[in-house]
Amino acid sequence: MSAKKEAVRLRVKEGWAYSSIMKKVGMKSESQIITWVRKSQNGESFEDYRGRWTKKHCSSAE
Repeated sequence: MSAKKEAVRLRVKEGWAYSSIMKKVGMKSESQIITWVRKSQNGESFEDYRGRWTKKHCSSAE
């Protein structure tokens, strides 16, 4: 299980405190775990989109 999914599971299903989750999965940032939990609750993907270009970022040559 990925660290992201494990962190979300521990928070949502087990009710762990963020500080305990940080120690368990080796994170240094509570805010990142909060973001993952919010994304999970909103049904969003955990996929990392950094460095990827989408059509909206590309301008047409026409």
